[in-house]
Amino acid sequence: RTVVVSDIVSKRVKRRFHSHSGRVNAVACSDNADIIVSSGYDSKVCLFDGRSWNATPIQTLEEAKDSVTAVSVWQQQQGGSAAGASTTAEIITASVDGVVRYYDLRMG
Repeated sequence: RTVVVSDIVSKRVKRRFHSHSGRVNAVACSDNADIIVSSGYDSKVCLFDGRSWNATPIQTLEEAKDSVTAVSVWQQQQGGSAAGASTTAEIITASVDGVVRYYDLRMG
């Protein structure tokens, strides 16, 4: 039901995200932890702003018909130089309904 972000060195809880009505099955984050993604038994995928102290999801994906068991955030930098490069960020989920879903973070 809750995603807990902890500091490994100090062993302190940094923040808690309450979003699922059932068990949380998987958690992933972007390379710089700007986006934290959780998937749950309630068939929801929740996206959180890792830079904000707001504990509510910035977006909830509810296309799955059953428990979402896996989530991954995939990022790739496109373009030559760092100044002119763009980053693509995608979320890939798998659920008990037998469907692997793909979401493009740039599309909102």
